[in-house]
Amino acid sequence: MWAHQDIYHPDPAKPHFQTELEINDIPQHARWKITHRETFSALNGLTGAALTIRGNHYEKGQRVPDGERKLYLIIKGPTEDVVRRANTEIKQILEEYTERAMRKKAPATGRYSFV
Repeated sequence: MWAHQDIYHPDPAKPHFQTELEINDIPQHARWKITHRETFSALNGLTGAALTIRGNHYEKGQRVPDGERKLYLIIKGPTEDVVRRANTEIKQILEEYTERAMRKKAPATGRYSFV
């Protein structure tokens, strides 16, 4: 589901690593969960990484204006390992809440069907 993200050192003068994770096309409920203040705080406490939301949300098929970006997270940390752990935790949360959203949208299955 997720493409490989590079963890990089944006400025060698600053002692941190970072990566970006696009969340624009994730179901709304999962986006809300991951961008909630309590989730940010919990992830910071668990991994030591800082999260920042950037970009704007654009509906599927909507043109992104020049110079703009779709909604994404910046994950920063003092080491590459911190950033990697935070990225993994974020992806797990997003997958869990995406799966929940998909289950709610799926039609009920069973022995009987109601017409």
